[in-house]
Amino acid sequence: MSTLALPIRELEQHVQLAYIDTERVASRSRQQESVDFRLVGQIITKTFQLKFKFADLARREQRLINGLIDRDFSELSTNDLTDLAARLDGIVEGQREILEDISELGSITRFWWGKSVLKLAEQADHMESISASLRMSADSDCEALLALAVEQIA
Repeated sequence: MSTLALPIRELEQHVQLAYIDTERVASRSRQQESVDFRLVGQIITKTFQLKFKFADLARREQRLINGLIDRDFSELSTNDLTDLAARLDGIVEGQREILEDISELGSITRFWWGKSVLKLAEQADHMESISASLRMSADSDCEALLALAVEQIA
């Protein structure tokens, strides 16, 4: 009987070491699961924030477009042009914030929203260009220089 006790004790040691290793693996697995849930939660939260930012941006753009459809720009004062440029700058700033938020969500989100993200970036560039043109139109010195340049070319 004493010969059987020794191998069982050795076996108990191996079982105990295996138990410790198994607990370590299980613990690490649980940690990885909790990190994934936190990441999913962050993505869901950020996506809902983006939804509301998109909606607000679309409303502001629609109001601006509706106000510009029937407007005669030749009759606008320099203050009106500057105010319009400032409104465009506000919209462009909102577009840039949304683009930054999208890039924070990672490559998977950019893959799913790819065409929309590219279109939004393109629209931001166009609106920024329009804003710069309006500011130049509001600046009498710049307008005089442009008229002189046109006269020289003609």
